[in-house]
Amino acid sequence: MAHRAFGNSAKWIYFIVFAFLAKNALAACTTSDWRHGLGRPEHGAIYFGVIGSHDVRMMLHLDPATDHLDGVYGYSDQPGLLELSGTLRADATGADLDERDSQGHPTGHISLSFAQHLEPWQDPVSAKEYPARCDAPLGTWQSLSTNKSRRIDLHRDGEWVAGNEGEEQMDDIVALKLRRAILVNDRSAFAALLQYPFYTVGFRSGFHAWNRPEDVIKYYAEIMRIPDIFVREAVPHVLAANATGAAFMRGSVYLAHGKVTMVCEGRCPIVANFEHPAM
Repeated sequence: MAHRAFGNSAKWIYFIVFAFLAKNALAACTTSDWRHGLGRPEHGAIYFGVIGSHDVRMMLHLDPATDHLDGVYGYSDQPGLLELSGTLRADATGADLDERDSQGHPTGHISLSFAQHLEPWQDPVSAKEYPARCDAPLGTWQSLSTNKSRRIDLHRDGEWVAGNEGEEQMDDIVALKLRRAILVNDRSAFAALLQYPFYTVGFRSGFHAWNRPEDVIKYYAEIMRIPDIFVREAVPHVLAANATGAAFMRGSVYLAHGKVTMVCEGRCPIVANFEHPAM
């Protein structure tokens, strides 16, 4: 019994020491981490996650000369974007941002933390070697008109690059319309958003090209194999568009030039040219 008690004590001592080391080892988002690829004037970071129970997408852009942050974010079930403006904290462990609506009226305040404390089971040595690199900020949203506050949990989901704003705006608009059409099962509205020929990829049916809206409407049930959760959690804002288009609904939809070009059962294959896929 004494030997067993000593064994348990040793385990607890090891756990306490390891927890202490882990607590003091920060997978911190340092200034250099944040500026790695994000501090260039033409680049920004795109995040997805939740504010409270609401799905959101957010873009933050850093001016490396002043540590000023600006950006936008939007909700899955709301059109339009809210504007963000604030500063990176001096130690680069977080940011404080003011929120304004489309009319420029202050509506909220966001406080983000970029540093992540390790859990006791995580390896502090590996954490120092592979820091968090600002990819998973946590924080709080506070309303300016009420005492309401909500928890923020975000994850990095790509890069915003200046010069693609036109494509991004077109794709965001069609993404909002597409989500609404699918949620209410509006086949005609869905068919009107497509670029023809329109392409689908199914696990069993394989690759197929559709040339007429009436065929899409007729075979809608065969085409629309996107899981319901992909549709409901999809946020039709800041989709990280490049010059050729953007992915949507966990990559099960591709958009280009304000049209839906491809829908897949699961994640679509990566296609270099959205208009003429080399399948």
